[in-house]
Amino acid sequence: AIPFSLYRLICKWALQRANIFLWVWTILQWNLMARSISIDPLSLHDMSLGDDNTIILHDSTKSDKEGENLVPKHVHANPENPLICPSVALGTWLALNQQSFELSEQLFRKQNSGKSSASQRCCENLVESLSKCATEVKVCVQSASGHGIRKGSATSVSSGTT
Repeated sequence: AIPFSLYRLICKWALQRANIFLWVWTILQWNLMARSISIDPLSLHDMSLGDDNTIILHDSTKSDKEGENLVPKHVHANPENPLICPSVALGTWLALNQQSFELSEQLFRKQNSGKSSASQRCCENLVESLSKCATEVKVCVQSASGHGIRKGSATSVSSGTT
């Protein structure tokens, strides 16, 4: 599992390298506690506004392919730290990519690209970023991967409540 400290570093490194894609993806994956493959198909129709949050409802999940028993995820802003704020990240992504939504409502997949293409691109970006900062990564974990973000966020939530 990727610990919270490494999650923050990944976000910081992504922004330092102007890799907005990796930054937004990592924040969404952490806050949704989702598999990378579940972030890949996110579309504008999956998002709605709550009273003080963004509600994201996936079309399907690994365990619910038909999407019959899905639970909406409520994602809250982090006004104390814009580096890891989902609202800042999503707003930035939507503003920078507004022209692409004229052709498709998918957040990350490029037009005419295949299933899991954005997920693959994110994992490649993550590996590249982590390899450039290998010394700092080894202080936090022995090894890291895209799946570790989901595991890290779940661990952080469950251990933070005891």
